[in-house]
Amino acid sequence: MKRLPVRLLLLAVLYIISMTVISCKHGCHGKTGTSSAGSRESHNMGLNCMNCHTAGGDGEGCFNIGGTAYSDDLKTTFPGCVIDLYTEAGAKGELVTSLVSDGKGNFYTGRAVNWGKGLYPTITSPAGNSENMLEPITNGGCNKCHGSTTDRIFIY
Repeated sequence: MKRLPVRLLLLAVLYIISMTVISCKHGCHGKTGTSSAGSRESHNMGLNCMNCHTAGGDGEGCFNIGGTAYSDDLKTTFPGCVIDLYTEAGAKGELVTSLVSDGKGNFYTGRAVNWGKGLYPTITSPAGNSENMLEPITNGGCNKCHGSTTDRIFIY
C-alpha cells in the first residue's frame, strides 16, 4: 500500500513535466536574434512580426522591434537598409539602436530597447537616401501599422 502514494507522486510529477513541455510554444527562451545584412533566415515579409515573436507566441525567439523595408514601389522588399531609432525627431538626439534589413528586407531584434517617451525612426537606403518618421513610436511592431493602416515602410 505504501507504494501507491509514491507511484501517484511520480505520475503527478511526470504529468506536470509533460504538460509543461507540450504547452510550451517557441516563446523567448533566451533567444533574441537580430537581423543582419544578407541573411535570408527571416520570413513573412510585410506581416506584423509581433503576432508570433512574443512570449507565448509561435515564433522562435521574441522581438522588441520587427518590420519590413520596401523600395518606393511599395512591393519590392529592400535589403541592406539601416533603421536607426533616435530620442529626437529628424535623426537627432541619442541613437538608441540601429538595425539593418536582412536579405529579405526584414529587420528585427530581441535586444532590450528603452522606449522612454518614444523614439523616432530613420531609415537609410544603401545608396544613402534617408526618411524620418516625425511621430514618436513606443513599441517596435512596425508592420502593425505600416502596410495595414499606413503605407509600408519605404525608401528610395
